[in-house]
Amino acid sequence: MGSPLKVNPDLMQFDMQEGFFAVANPLVNNGVRLLSRPQKDILEKIDGKRDINEIAASVDMPISAVESTVNRLNQINAVTDGDVFEIQKYEVNNKFLTLWVHITDRCNLKCSYCYIPTIRKPTDIQEETLDGLRNKLLELVDIYGIEKISLRLAGGEPFSKFSLWKDWVANLKEHFENSPCHLHVGCLTNMTIMNDDILEYVQKYKIGLGISLDGINDWHDKTRIYINGKPSFKTVSQNIRRLQSLGIGFNIMVVASNNNLGGLLEATKYFIEHNIPFRFSDVKGEDFNRQEFREVLSACYQEIETAIESGYEFSRLHSLCDLNFGMVSPNACSMGKNGAAIYVDGGIYFCHTQFGDKEPLGGVFSKDDLFTTIRKGQELFLAEEKHEDCKKCKYRLVCASGCPVYRTEDNKSPECELFHSVIPRIFYLMAKERLHKVKRFAAAA
Repeated sequence: MGSPLKVNPDLMQFDMQEGFFAVANPLVNNGVRLLSRPQKDILEKIDGKRDINEIAASVDMPISAVESTVNRLNQINAVTDGDVFEIQKYEVNNKFLTLWVHITDRCNLKCSYCYIPTIRKPTDIQEETLDGLRNKLLELVDIYGIEKISLRLAGGEPFSKFSLWKDWVANLKEHFENSPCHLHVGCLTNMTIMNDDILEYVQKYKIGLGISLDGINDWHDKTRIYINGKPSFKTVSQNIRRLQSLGIGFNIMVVASNNNLGGLLEATKYFIEHNIPFRFSDVKGEDFNRQEFREVLSACYQEIETAIESGYEFSRLHSLCDLNFGMVSPNACSMGKNGAAIYVDGGIYFCHTQFGDKEPLGGVFSKDDLFTTIRKGQELFLAEEKHEDCKKCKYRLVCASGCPVYRTEDNKSPECELFHSVIPRIFYLMAKERLHKVKRFAAAA
């Protein structure tokens, strides 16, 4: 007799209808698998008492069919014949780096929820700081053999100082062109500033664009207005259309607040219709009706579920807060591990929310290499003891207790209840997406 098989108690199961089922293990990478009705029958017979032979007899199937199903489930640690279910091992990766590069504190908008402490000061990054950062990047490639560097130019509004950084990025891009290290540069922008020179530059140097858009028409203007009080949506939407007409890709970042919750469903429909990647995140530092956000998200995901049936690529085109799905992690973001924020004076911070508010971990002119400096942030934030509930939660590698800067006093995410409601829905949609692809492939065969 073989050893009895057990089902992972953290395994999530979904009835996908049409004779298909899905299972998801939220503690491993890419943990979603589709099951047929016979495979589901096998799973239901795994009770911690039967071995493979007994299961095969109980479902009247060949042992080879049961073994095949068990092997499929083993790929995501869904079953075991032992006593321990493994979770995804996580190690610090020295092969990639992500940096927020704060170009300027100047901004032409007055957003209601802006959380950058130094915003709208007349301070800009200087040439010597950019040179110091370049030297640190090249040093890191030499020391660690970095394979990918991602720079996110931000502010303030980085395009307001386009002339300040464009040559620096161009030279850096050219330097990495023949390097084994891939360099990606993106801009986090309010998209109110755009001209032919910027468009040509973005295309030539393949600059990624993350655009802040909090809704359609008046919903956007409830939170994102010019300093003089005038609305900004008309300008932003015109510039987005220019990008679309030129085939320039971009991502939309939506901050959900009490001011725009009523417009998120309309925005979702727009993003689906135009196949635009978008991310919803919760507002920080102000009152927020999370129950209403939960209800709105439910309506948005119902719209997405319908779109999946028409081929909508949900996993590629939508994300929520800092939740990790395809690649789970004990950390909500890369800060303190493989990421940090560079202020205009070259100071290196755990997060851009700390500019002018906390002491930097180091700087681009210090003797330590970037990774040595960045990981000082790990000691300050990521090493904190999480809440006991978080340590035992099946979703602990999906939400990672939320943003470490905005946790509650007992080190839980303020979105904990929301995440417990939404995470299963997102896994279900991922399974739905996979099922649609299987059906489409079968129809084409």
